[in-house]
Amino acid sequence: MAMQGETRSPDDLKPQGVKAPIALLPYHGLGLIAAALEYGAKKYRAWNWQEHYPDETEETIRQVYGGACLRHIYQWTDPSQDDYDDESGLHHLAHAGACIMIAIWRLGLTYYAPKEPVP
Repeated sequence: MAMQGETRSPDDLKPQGVKAPIALLPYHGLGLIAAALEYGAKKYRAWNWQEHYPDETEETIRQVYGGACLRHIYQWTDPSQDDYDDESGLHHLAHAGACIMIAIWRLGLTYYAPKEPVP
């Protein structure tokens, strides 16, 4: 697994000529995720999730960000719970989305084109 913090060339990140279809992202959802990231920046420090820890493993990333994501998903899916986080006032899905985005970055996952077109 390629961990974040390793030096990589931009050419290593995607096949030549391949561009991620950013226009397909639902912008409304991105705004909510950005709000959750802004809350985290104020609570902790901006971009603190980009810090690399020497003993960090993929399992650690799964536990920290996967666990936080699932806690917010569980809160949202439980009809006896409020859809909004008690501390931030933001929707639990905004926090879950932020956790997923951070986990993708921490794992060093990048966009690549599928080998076969999707039917």
